[in-house]
Amino acid sequence: MNKSSVQAVDEAYRKQKEAEKQLQSLKYQAEQNRKKAEKEVQKLKKRIRLQSEKINEIKFFCGIGYIVALVLSACLIKLCFL
Repeated sequence: MNKSSVQAVDEAYRKQKEAEKQLQSLKYQAEQNRKKAEKEVQKLKKRIRLQSEKINEIKFFCGIGYIVALVLSACLIKLCFL
């Protein structure tokens, strides 16, 4: 083997190692992005759940208010016709 062949092999080996490092780095970044996205999804699910609970509470109290208004209206109508 002449010197240029040894250098070519060394260069190829160095490039391979560099490519492996880049691959590992990209895999790490992808995993970090996946974890970040997972956290965001969990935050959004929690936010949606809390908003749904608030909406259900509002619906409940509006329903009660509607019933109270009907009862009071009925009472007022009875009082007017007495």
